[in-house]
Amino acid sequence: MDVAILTQPLGHNYGGLLQAYALQFVLGTYKVNYITIDRLKNECSAFETIKHRLRETKEIVRGRRKYFFSNKRKNLVLKELIRFKKERIHLSIPITSESGLRDYFKNRNFHAVIVGSDQVWRPRYSPSILNFFLDFLDDIDCNAKKVSYAASFGVDCWEYDVNLSLRCKELLENFNAVSVREKSAIELCSEYLSKHSTLVLDPTLLLDPDDYLSLVPEAKASREYDIVSYILDSSDVKYGVEEFIANKLNASIYSLKPDSDPNHISMVDTENYPWPSVEEWINAFANSRFILTDSFHGTVFAIIFNKPFIALGNVDRGLSRFQSLLSLFGLENRLVTDVSDVSERLLSTDPDWAFVNQQREELKEQSLSFLLESIGAIRDE
Repeated sequence: MDVAILTQPLGHNYGGLLQAYALQFVLGTYKVNYITIDRLKNECSAFETIKHRLRETKEIVRGRRKYFFSNKRKNLVLKELIRFKKERIHLSIPITSESGLRDYFKNRNFHAVIVGSDQVWRPRYSPSILNFFLDFLDDIDCNAKKVSYAASFGVDCWEYDVNLSLRCKELLENFNAVSVREKSAIELCSEYLSKHSTLVLDPTLLLDPDDYLSLVPEAKASREYDIVSYILDSSDVKYGVEEFIANKLNASIYSLKPDSDPNHISMVDTENYPWPSVEEWINAFANSRFILTDSFHGTVFAIIFNKPFIALGNVDRGLSRFQSLLSLFGLENRLVTDVSDVSERLLSTDPDWAFVNQQREELKEQSLSFLLESIGAIRDE
């Protein structure tokens, strides 16, 4: 059985890479042949390229950055993430156009196409949102099963205009099975797309801790950390929470992102600011005493490794994702938006991991059943 997966472009996001890896891992476990479609942003015209460079130039003039972030510099900073993607995720050829996507599927016979996971249905993050409702399959008379697995809108409000809503509603009617990652997405699907959907776990939660630890080289697996901080969007409030927790726990903080923005360092210094490898990222979560993060998948991996944590509300990236995730495990009190929300009791009390793990096993079973039944895969008892 051959299955194609359509997810967000895989770049420098640890969670995006790991959810893609996890879904392939699960499919491979059940002897499904898989490939993730490397759907990138449409190729920029010469005019758009000039506009982008002018925008960067203005930012330099205004002091918001010091240097152009060229592809060469990007590849140096993100070399470990690029390596992981190349080694661990089975990708198609890069596809950068609507016609290229149609041609790719026209010449192949897939049994099913899975859309997901992550924020595949959030227009602002999409290279072409209709592609993620599989519009291109109608044009080539493809008979593959159409399935969404843990698709996310990213937020709990509707971001589509009227015309886009109508078109997506038409396309979703042709899906054989629809599942979403957040409780709010069930309501959005029903209200705006008139489609029933099933709540399932993010693919990363379908794997066990040992599945991830097997990726970490033995030489690096022994390093331990006090507080691991994985912050996507820095702010004074988040820095204040970091300082408060470090003082209360009398512990040091290890940041999983370089202190310097690549836009503010020279080409000569770029090699000194690489992002940690995915394996190092996993190891830090597994060997920490406490985790502080404003990342959805950072929160997921704190749960996977049973580490006490604080999830800092990330309003711009979508709070509903955190609220839905944490409510599944009775961990809503772990989500804070200000230092005043962090009590000493919260820092000194561990979650009920026995309950959390039991819930995860039950939800994992339901999610696996949905996934495999939707694509017609055989599950050995």
